[in-house]
Amino acid sequence: MKDSGIEWLGEIPVHWDVAPLKRIAVVLAGYAFSAADFSADSEDWRLLRGINLSANGIRWNDDTVYWSREPDDGLESWELKVGDIVLGMDRPWIGDGLRVAEITENDLPCLLLQRVAAIRSYSGSANGFILQCMRHEAFFHHCAPEMTGVSVPHISGGQIEAFEIPIPPEDEMLAIAEYVETKSNGFERLIAEAQSAIALLQERRAALISAAVTGKIDVRGLVPQAPELETA
Repeated sequence: MKDSGIEWLGEIPVHWDVAPLKRIAVVLAGYAFSAADFSADSEDWRLLRGINLSANGIRWNDDTVYWSREPDDGLESWELKVGDIVLGMDRPWIGDGLRVAEITENDLPCLLLQRVAAIRSYSGSANGFILQCMRHEAFFHHCAPEMTGVSVPHISGGQIEAFEIPIPPEDEMLAIAEYVETKSNGFERLIAEAQSAIALLQERRAALISAAVTGKIDVRGLVPQAPELETA
């Protein structure tokens, strides 16, 4: 092990490096598509806007807008690909966490709109590892001191590029990303089961109270009576 030189990271294996994110990935800024020319035709290309990003993934809903492509329209640079990490730059953190997600086949074809950043590793194999690093609280502490905006805080592409992360060999990046994803999915299942059990118990509690106050069940004798006071 060796000192990483970064307080939040501590020690790292001696064969790892530490460097800004831009060393292993490019940060793409979205294009300023004109809202006046948005399409409502679902056969056109979807536009990924900040409103489509949540801490739990990408949401394609009634707010989805589209863009009609033309031959040689010059928009190839803003075509998203499977594995791209997309991040909402306006109000990036909400109550549930960072508004970041990974593009899948189900999200394509789509184009990147302004105020959303796409992070694409040069090798393609580091995307999952980068995603887990960005979900770490260290990314918030990296951005917070220079986060601009009052009513709508936002971050810049330069801040994203400057975020320093550990850089293991590619095979270790893949293994770490898979391990964290597997563990996270297990925790999410446990949380969902616990929330379901809580909801069921609340329903039964409400039903019990209703039955008791309406006289459907007799609760007399279930509560111990206070002892009578002795009189002199």
